[in-house]
Amino acid sequence: MKTARYLMATLAVCALLVAGCGDLKDAVEQSIQGDAAALKEGDMPNCSRVLNCCTKLKTYSLTPEDVITVCDDTLSPSADSLITSYQQARQGIENDGALTAETRAGLLDELKTTYQDSIEPGCRCFLDQTVGDVSADGFLSPADCEVVESVGALTPPATCEDAQDALVGFAQDPPTVGN
Repeated sequence: MKTARYLMATLAVCALLVAGCGDLKDAVEQSIQGDAAALKEGDMPNCSRVLNCCTKLKTYSLTPEDVITVCDDTLSPSADSLITSYQQARQGIENDGALTAETRAGLLDELKTTYQDSIEPGCRCFLDQTVGDVSADGFLSPADCEVVESVGALTPPATCEDAQDALVGFAQDPPTVGN
């Protein structure tokens, strides 16, 4: 047993000397994080990341149980449902032969803006605060858990709690456009 420990310690020291501390840290982080998975919906990148993040976090034994519970019970099902609603609404607009090209483009833009402004903030907050707080505590989150900064910013005076409550509410009654 002592020989195995001595061998592991020797290998670790050698690896540090050969690779350098920064390179070894980068290699460990890359093996944990990996590449981000494809987004389920490019127009809703943070909600897509919630799905990928929750899936990936379940594979790590270091993930706190409360994060897994929030993923499984609330955020993942809500994000998935809303992405599906968005895709179905978009498909309905695209396939509506009665619409002019101009009307179709306007409705598609309104749909995208509505979902990004009302739903993406809840997903972004989850990635930024819930997963971000865990990462700040020394847990390395996967690349799938990184926030996409280009969408989902909160509009003051909204809070992350408001945004996540709205996300769950919209999962029950998705936003509509053109009514």
